[in-house]
Amino acid sequence: MNDQKAIVNLKITKTAPGFQGGKTGTSDFGTDPANPWGWMRHAFWPRCVAEGNILTSEGPLDFKGPAFYVYALQGMKPHHAAATWNFANFQGKNYSASMM
Repeated sequence: MNDQKAIVNLKITKTAPGFQGGKTGTSDFGTDPANPWGWMRHAFWPRCVAEGNILTSEGPLDFKGPAFYVYALQGMKPHHAAATWNFANFQGKNYSASMM
C-alpha cells in the first residue's frame, strides 16, 4: 500500500441472536487441564449486515450485504493456537451456517 494506511469505516449490525460456547465463551488451552498455559474466548454473530468501506491507496472497497462476525480474544502467544485458521460461512435466505 505504498506506506499508506487503510481507513476502515464499517458498521456490522446483528440481525439474529449470537452465541458462545459455555457460560463465558472462554476455554483453557494446553496439555494439562489443571495448569493451562493459555485461554481463548470466542463469541459469534452468525447473521449480520455489513455496510461501509475500506479506503486503500488503490481506492475504496465498498461493503453492503450479509456478514458473519467473530469476537475472538487469545490469552497466549499467537503461534500456540492461532497461527492459522480456516473458516467456512454460508448465508442463505433463511439460514446461516459457519465453521471454524
